[in-house]
Amino acid sequence: MKKILLLVAGLFFLQMGYSQELTGVVPVEGKTANKLFDFAREWFALNFQSSKDEVKLADSSNRVFIVVGERRAPVEIKGIRVTMKMSFTLRLEFKEGRFKYEFRDIDYRNAITNQSHDIETFKECSTVSGLEAFYKRNSIPKFLEGKKEQIAATNGKNYAVLKAMPQDVIDDLTHFLKQKKNENW
Repeated sequence: MKKILLLVAGLFFLQMGYSQELTGVVPVEGKTANKLFDFAREWFALNFQSSKDEVKLADSSNRVFIVVGERRAPVEIKGIRVTMKMSFTLRLEFKEGRFKYEFRDIDYRNAITNQSHDIETFKECSTVSGLEAFYKRNSIPKFLEGKKEQIAATNGKNYAVLKAMPQDVIDDLTHFLKQKKNENW
């Protein structure tokens, strides 16, 4: 019975959405803006094949590419392994030897319940004091609290996984762009 109650508490643990914006510029030496644009379109087509993934804009004259995508990663909530989905809008702009990226509307959801999760709550609850503040603020009964040190440690790991997901997308794209050859055959 206690495990069922812990599961229920876990499902209600994080309910707030989180809109995050991340930007940066990445050098990719030896590639023209047009080639980078074309290779990025190929990367998206090969790596994003969910029905949720789509190209919103592919402007070859301005070399702007806007996509809506989704990535997945496993995390643990209250002792249960759960897949989290990160959905996002990614705007890419290409110039000679570099590209600029901008993530918008980043949202983390539990793949089973489709419940939105706030990445900052994972961060807050990665310490015992933050977890206690969360429990108090949300009126979590004492019998549902569990082992705070263990839960805080798990939340810290989850936070690291979720926080890294956007950078993982950019790292994948960068690797793809750098390994592509300017071939004309």
